Amino acid sequence: MNGKNQKISVITVCYNAVDSIEETIKSVINQTYDNIEYIIIDGGSTDGTIDIIKRYSSHINYWISERDNGIYDAMNKGIAIASGSYMYFLNAGDTFYNEFVVDKLFKDKNSLCVVYGNVIRSNNRVIYGGKFSRFRLSYENICHQSIFYPAKVLKNFQFDTTFKILSDWALNMKLWKKYTFHFIDTIIANYEGGGVSEFKMDPSFNRLHRYLIWKNLGIDVYIFNIGYSLIQKIKEVFISQCGTNSIN
Repeated sequence: MNGKNQKISVITVCYNAVDSIEETIKSVINQTYDNIEYIIIDGGSTDGTIDIIKRYSSHINYWISERDNGIYDAMNKGIAIASGSYMYFLNAGDTFYNEFVVDKLFKDKNSLCVVYGNVIRSNNRVIYGGKFSRFRLSYENICHQSIFYPAKVLKNFQFDTTFKILSDWALNMKLWKKYTFHFIDTIIANYEGGGVSEFKMDPSFNRLHRYLIWKNLGIDVYIFNIGYSLIQKIKEVFISQCGTNSIN
């Protein structure tokens, strides 16, 4: 399959992002890949974000500004509109690593293969990524700025909006059971970081985390995760005690 024949839908979700949306837009429209569909879902911004979007409207295939029920509701709106073979989410504040990213990735890809790579933190230039396994996915997620989903997959599954912050993690665990995840060792995006998802403050997800592991990744991964979590807690206690003792 020739990558040039595949339409790639890039979806940007934003809200009151006047200070960052322009760089995100530029990084998309400057891609050398010649078959990108660009969609922006704005949550009803009032800070000038819409003025910037309008400035680039000739490069944007579809955009809308209206209230939503959270980031995953907005992302699902983008999925419903998108018509590409693959979908990718690059939200306000994040940018593609360079103008060749999409061109490099989509030469020949199976349309039912989830493609992912690495991201780099904008603030400290630390790379996050590497190849995932079932075991690794049980305790940390593939960064959504590094992953391209086949459209057929997202049209069938979408994001569960009962999870307000970590729905992409829940989705990735569900998809791991059904589809091939193909890692490409390249940097996909500059990731702004610092979002609430980094602190895992999603009570609905946290309550079901182990159930999702059991159901989608297997009982062996479930048992592994219990042991892994216990070891992490012991380490935290040890580090805390050492810190206290050093002060005393």
